[in-house]
Amino acid sequence: MSRLTPLYPRQPVPALDIPTIGGGRWRLADRRPKNFIMIVFYRGLHCPICTKYVADLENRLEDFERRGVEVVVISSDVEERAAQSKREWKLEELTIGYD
Repeated sequence: MSRLTPLYPRQPVPALDIPTIGGGRWRLADRRPKNFIMIVFYRGLHCPICTKYVADLENRLEDFERRGVEVVVISSDVEERAAQSKREWKLEELTIGYD
């Protein structure tokens, strides 16, 4: 059983570097949000709960941005299935990572 490392405010966190749909990479270390970053991990295309949750985030993205919160969602799916989620769930604005 692996041991989790606790995270503490204002202390370095583990590196998070993920590929994104549409090309490029999202690197936590490169981000400079006004206030916070919300990282949402979702199960994948097959999850009906995720479909609703991620769609709700898409609809509220402008509200988060207005409050200085950057949002990224990360799928446990491979690139093709994550891209399919983006298309089928009509996600136009969210940054979607995968793998």
